[in-house]
Amino acid sequence: MADYQPLLQRAVEALSDRSPEMRRAVYERARTALLEQLRSLDPPLSDEDISRERRALDDAIGRIETGYGPAPEPAPAPSPPPPRAPAPPPPAPPQVPPPAAAPPAAATPPAPTPVVPPPRPAPMPPKPRVERAADPRHDLPEAAPPPEVVPPGTPFHLPERRRPAAFDDLVKQQTTDAEGAAEAQTRERPRIDAARRGGSGAGRIRSVVLGLVILTVVGAIAVAAWLLRVEPDAAGDEAPVAEAAPAPETAGKAGDRLGAVDRPPAAGAPAAPAAATPPPRSGDVAVAQRAILYEETPGNPQAPKATGGRALWRLDAVPAGQGQPLATAVRANVEIPEANLNVSLLMRRNTDPTLPASHTIELTFNTGNDATRVVRDVALLQMKNEEVVRGAPIAGLPVPVRDNLFLIGLSSIPSDMERNKDLLLRRNWIDLPVRLASGQRAIISFEKGVSGDQVLAEAFRQWGDAPVR
Repeated sequence: MADYQPLLQRAVEALSDRSPEMRRAVYERARTALLEQLRSLDPPLSDEDISRERRALDDAIGRIETGYGPAPEPAPAPSPPPPRAPAPPPPAPPQVPPPAAAPPAAATPPAPTPVVPPPRPAPMPPKPRVERAADPRHDLPEAAPPPEVVPPGTPFHLPERRRPAAFDDLVKQQTTDAEGAAEAQTRERPRIDAARRGGSGAGRIRSVVLGLVILTVVGAIAVAAWLLRVEPDAAGDEAPVAEAAPAPETAGKAGDRLGAVDRPPAAGAPAAPAAATPPPRSGDVAVAQRAILYEETPGNPQAPKATGGRALWRLDAVPAGQGQPLATAVRANVEIPEANLNVSLLMRRNTDPTLPASHTIELTFNTGNDATRVVRDVALLQMKNEEVVRGAPIAGLPVPVRDNLFLIGLSSIPSDMERNKDLLLRRNWIDLPVRLASGQRAIISFEKGVSGDQVLAEAFRQWGDAPVR
């Protein structure tokens, strides 16, 4: 069992409002994440294993709440079975009448004449003992080394969420990207086949998998605590961006892109706030890049509806936390006017040591007043070289905060960090699969272009990561 108390204690202490309601929100997110991860294993865990981990989490919550007052009521446990009825008393043994008086003893018979036994024959000599030939010995293979035990404090690998197969039908005329497929295969986690393992080996593997699941749950708890401590920036709080004048249409790709020409900043624009880190360059020009919304068509998933839009990339300076200076962030605003859909993507480097992620990506959707178009779920970002090819997913974990608001934590494992940076800097298109409240599925595909490449390269430089060569 894992010790959840240190992480939960840090999460509660990091809350700006430590009221019982806020603490209870952290605990409920922890319970939900734990049960979802444990019940999604293949092969499934037993109810006893799941109950043991849940009791460990409840015990950690109880120890933390002793310092704040009465502990919150844990989730209702299953009612115990009704007590068995007491067994009926055994029947009383039947009363036995006392034995009758013994008759008088008969006269003693005369002693018999002793009989002399015949002499014993001589003992037979023992049979000769035949030695059995020894079986040839076979050298046995050396036992496999015991599985490596992962300590609770080790950074965990954020597992990739499997993209739903129905999303693949929404992109028109997709061809297989050999490079992306090879990378996706190397990134795929091995599935544990219970039929091929038995005995003590299966128990050891189950323990290792359970440990990885617990580490994943720990990361989800940390993400939830970080979200409750610092509310992500709402799309409506962004500073207005002056749109560039549209460029005249020309032949070729320039005619298909919603372009913009360079324009110097306004003369009366206020200066950027002072920050400890170098602020984003104010001379960067926001150039609109292409964006396309692919929506699933009811009754004909092979012919999705495509709606055009645009994407604007820019560097931004956002608060890193309470009492901390402004930090560099990448902001991309995707607008699909005909579908009444706006998406705000905000990526920044993680500076919270309690959150096991290298970077965080906040996704805020604005879907107007249509309740059926509210975004209920998102998948991982898919990076691809061209518009009509299959993308490779980044390594991370998407966490829903509420409807239309999500957070993706990128893996902090060094190999995953290098791969994520390579995908973000080298691939030109981004796919974002979503699921709406109506059950309809869609993909928001938008281009980095020249402006996106420059913004991401400058951001990684200011974050201390040199661009991939």
